[in-house]
Amino acid sequence: MFFTPEYWDNHFGGPDGPPIPDDLRDMKRVLAAFRRLWELEDSAPRAISHGDPHIGNTYIDADGRPAFLDWQGICANPPLDDVAYWIAGALTVDDRRAQERALLDHYREALTAAGGTPTTPDQIWQDYRRQHLHGFLWSLTGPRMQPRERVFAMSERHVAAIEDHETLALLT
Repeated sequence: MFFTPEYWDNHFGGPDGPPIPDDLRDMKRVLAAFRRLWELEDSAPRAISHGDPHIGNTYIDADGRPAFLDWQGICANPPLDDVAYWIAGALTVDDRRAQERALLDHYREALTAAGGTPTTPDQIWQDYRRQHLHGFLWSLTGPRMQPRERVFAMSERHVAAIEDHETLALLT
């Protein structure tokens, strides 16, 4: 539905379409990037993924630990999918830019300490850069799914991550 000219043009041509840069207005290029990402994911290691770990789907439990709710999108995805989506959506653009490398280093160290497959910082960084594309779905979200203000705020954060990491160029 999102990748039909009718939806795309009506959405971005109307008041509910958030502002996006010109390179992300090219539906064919964005769809090609998604297809390439999905192709790469087909051969990537998988983990249990929440699938929609935005801040509206989180809470602090009785012991003070962060936790996720709304597990309707659970799936098997590359681990960096949820990580990139969470970091880009939960932090302001400036905070993400300042902290993402340290957060990814912490993630890699915790993953290795828990017995996960060791990976290099460079590999984590490349996977992280690619996975930002999934956050673009916020830009395509209509007002029946989420309030316009939330869509615009989340779109701004995810689009900035896509632009900062040259995600489209990496995938097309």
